[in-house]
Amino acid sequence: AKAPDAVIFFGSELSAAGVQALANLAILTQHVGRPNNGLVALLPHNNSQGALDMGVQPARLPGYVPVDGDTSAFASVWDAPIPTQPGLHAGQMLQPQAVRALYVMAADPLSENPESAAALADLEFLVVQELFLTETAARAHVVLPAASWAERDGTFTTTDRRVQKFAPAIRKLGQTRLDWEIIAEIAQRVRATDDRHERGDGRRSMARDWTY
Repeated sequence: AKAPDAVIFFGSELSAAGVQALANLAILTQHVGRPNNGLVALLPHNNSQGALDMGVQPARLPGYVPVDGDTSAFASVWDAPIPTQPGLHAGQMLQPQAVRALYVMAADPLSENPESAAALADLEFLVVQELFLTETAARAHVVLPAASWAERDGTFTTTDRRVQKFAPAIRKLGQTRLDWEIIAEIAQRVRATDDRHERGDGRRSMARDWTY
């Protein structure tokens, strides 16, 4: 507690209450808000930090803006209403009869958690966006051919928040599509938007519209 600098590392097995306790400890000992201090989450998946920064969590938007807070800037940029209630996290969605349909991207819940089999069996419609025919994909009504990391560009965010850009190493193979291309085309087909998206649109939007 008396050290001039301190960093607390924790793993994904820690509960939300445990994480909050560590955050409180860091605040009480004044090891927050300055270089070489704070909490560092050792998350299990590649680019988990980047996904969290981009709002891939049920209660927050990009930049960790809470959905029940001031979301007017996002509503203006996206030209759409922002839900005011948090959504379900993965564990809640994978409970029996929790949802009627599920869209799984870059994950294999059946392999990682066999107990999710009952929830997947209850679904009326399952879509899996994947590179391989995983155990979950084998049960899907529709499998969408995602491109691998070697076929796309983007960024990875490290645990210490460094953003690293990467470029495609090979051309896309067969019918594979970039994740954003698949999502954008689905949105157009269900008439959620008439916008046409191009490579780099997301990064340009972040640079122009978002302040962290």
